[in-house]
Amino acid sequence: DPDVIIRARYNGVGVEENTAALLRDGAVVPNALVGAWSLTAKEYLYYNLLGVAGAADYHTHFGVWGIIPTVADKLVYDITLSNEEKELAERLGIANSVEKGVLPLPRNVQISREYLVLGEETHSRNINIAAADTTYTLENIYAREGEFLVLTRIAASPGGVADDIRFIVDRDDDHNYANVKTFPLSLIPGGEVRCFIPAMEEIRLSTIASAIVPAHLFRYTLLRCRLTNLLRARFGL
Repeated sequence: DPDVIIRARYNGVGVEENTAALLRDGAVVPNALVGAWSLTAKEYLYYNLLGVAGAADYHTHFGVWGIIPTVADKLVYDITLSNEEKELAERLGIANSVEKGVLPLPRNVQISREYLVLGEETHSRNINIAAADTTYTLENIYAREGEFLVLTRIAASPGGVADDIRFIVDRDDDHNYANVKTFPLSLIPGGEVRCFIPAMEEIRLSTIASAIVPAHLFRYTLLRCRLTNLLRARFGL
């Protein structure tokens, strides 16, 4: 839309782009490459849309990763090290590894090395929301012994803005861990939200809307991973 401008800011870097030339999805010509954005910030991320005169309704969705930085991450992003971390960096030569480009590992490489994937499943549900402001269960998914779950994608039919249809994710003891409005989503490539939500015991998926909505479609993908000793330590188990 030539009347909509994207504004983003991360680590002191500002980005401003008119959306007219950005790749977009469509029901006729699906396009998985709706934009290439990877903004890393150590303090805050800013993302906003500016509509000038004549701008139509504009739907957007985005994902955010939250990580605990390693010593190598802190060296890359100029985050102050504690005395213990300084000693560790010196003893293990972490600073040299950072300068050589060996550390930190790209997040996808780290995950592929540490997470032993036993299976990947994509489920879909067609839910009749028969009453407004009432929670309906999509599915409760349980980890088997020696395993844990990771929710990696969610998608849904967009629905109407006024219907306020939500895709709700609970994990273990974290209730309402993610509460996503579905109107910017779609079931075609590029319309789903990628995520990385580990759960040691169970993932509970549900929906709620502010109106009666018949036959609404939802889709989600999860991994079943082996709970190794390394990951037990990482998760503090």
